[in-house]
Amino acid sequence: MDGNILSPCDAPRLDRLFLTPDRAMTANSPIESNATLPPPKAGDATKPHAALRLSNLTVAKRIAGRWLPFFAFLAVGCIYLFASPNYQWSPSLGAIPYGADFLQEWTGGRMILDGQIGSIYSERFVEAQHDASITGFQWDADQFFPAVYPPPHYLLFSPWGALPYRYATIAWLAFLLFAGCLASFELQCIATAEGQAHSYAWLAVLLFPPFLLSVTLGQKSGLWLLLFALMCRRCQRDRWFTAGLLAGLMTIKPTLCFLLPLPMLIERRWHFLGGMALSTTALWGASACVFPQEAWSGFLSIVSTAGRYTDQGGFHLDWSCNLLSLASSLPEGWTTWGKWAISLPLALYAILAVAESRGDWNDPKRWMLLLTATILLSPHFYHYDLCILLLPIVWMLRSDWKRGACYFVSLSLAMVLASDVHFILQIPLLPIVLLGILCELRLSDRFAGWSTKLINVPQSMLPAHH
Repeated sequence: MDGNILSPCDAPRLDRLFLTPDRAMTANSPIESNATLPPPKAGDATKPHAALRLSNLTVAKRIAGRWLPFFAFLAVGCIYLFASPNYQWSPSLGAIPYGADFLQEWTGGRMILDGQIGSIYSERFVEAQHDASITGFQWDADQFFPAVYPPPHYLLFSPWGALPYRYATIAWLAFLLFAGCLASFELQCIATAEGQAHSYAWLAVLLFPPFLLSVTLGQKSGLWLLLFALMCRRCQRDRWFTAGLLAGLMTIKPTLCFLLPLPMLIERRWHFLGGMALSTTALWGASACVFPQEAWSGFLSIVSTAGRYTDQGGFHLDWSCNLLSLASSLPEGWTTWGKWAISLPLALYAILAVAESRGDWNDPKRWMLLLTATILLSPHFYHYDLCILLLPIVWMLRSDWKRGACYFVSLSLAMVLASDVHFILQIPLLPIVLLGILCELRLSDRFAGWSTKLINVPQSMLPAHH
C-alpha cells in the first residue's frame, strides 16, 4: 500500500484499504484460489494482523485529516454563536444590530419578497431596519446601513428574507463558515501539486485576521474567496468558459472583478470573456426585468456619489485599502488636489503592471499582482475583503513559502495596527503595504527578466579571448 499522504483532492479506494489479507490476495494477486501456497514460516501468523492494524490506522488518520477542517470551522462557528457580541440576541441592542452587516442583505430580500422592491434605494430601506415588528429587536436609531449594492446583489440574496431574521442570521453564520471551509479545500487543491502532499490551507484561512473580521461583521468575504478559488482552479484546467461564468457572478460586487477582463482581453481569452458576459447578462438582465425604473434611478444616484464616499460620516479611513484613502488622509483643502496628484499616477502604475504581466495563470504571483492592483484601484475596499488575497498567498506557501509567509504576516500585522497608525500619523496603513507588495512583485519580475537576458547573451557579443 502506498505510504504517501493523500490530499482531499484524491478519491481513495476505501474498499481496497479495508481488505483483509485473504481478500487482498484474491483481489490483487494473480495466484488462483485453488493454487498451492508455500508453507507458512514461524512468526508469519502475526504479520498479516499487524499489517491490517497499520492499514486501518493509516486510513483512520486520513479520514480524520479530511474531517478536521470541518470540525475546526464548526468549532469557530460555535464560538461566534455563543460568545461574539454581534450574535447575541436581545430585544434591545446598541449601535450594532444582531448579525451586524447581514441586516442589509436581509432587509433588501425581505422588501423584495413583500413587494416593496421599488423602495430599496429610498428611506423606506432605512426605516425597515429599525422596524421591531419586522426584525424582532430595537437598536440605535441614529445608525443605519445604506443600500450601496446593485440590484442583482439584493435579488440574489432575496431568499434569506423568507426566514425570520433571528434564524436567518444563524443560518447566515453557518453559510459564511461553510463557504470558508469549501474555499480552504479549493485552495488546498490549487496549491498542492497534483494532490501528492497534504496542505493546511484551512488553518491559514482561520488564522487570517480579515476572514475572522468578515465573519464577525456578517460580511461575505468568505464567499468571494470561494468564487475566486473555483475560478482559479478552472483556469488551471483550461476550462476558461466555466471560469468566466464564475467571474460573472462576482459582478454583484463590481469592486472585486472590474480589472479582471483587462488581462483576459489582452491575451484574447475569448472563452473566458464569453462566459463572463453570459452570466453577467443573465444576472443583470433578470434584475432589469424585476426591478422597476425608480429602483435603478436610486442605484445610479448612489453610484454617482461613489467618489465622495470617503466624506460620509460612517466611513472608516483606517479600514480602507484603496488609493483614494491616501488622498483622503491629506489636510482639508488638499484632498481634491491629492486625488489627482497621488491617486492618478499610482493608478496608472497599477494598470500598467497588470497590462504588462505575461506570466502563466498557474503562477500565484500573477494572481497576487492582479488582486492587489484591483484592491488599490477600487473606489471602496475595506480590509475584511482582503480575504481574496488568500488565494495567491496560500498557493505561495506551497511554491515559495518565504514570500507567501511574508505577505501573510505583513497583511495581518497591517490590519491589526491600522487603527493605531491612523490615530498617530493620520494615514491609512494598508494602501502603503499593498503598494509595497505591488512594487515588489513587478520589480522581481523585471529583475528576473534582466538576469535571464544577461545569462543568455549571444556568443558574438562576448569579448574575444586570445
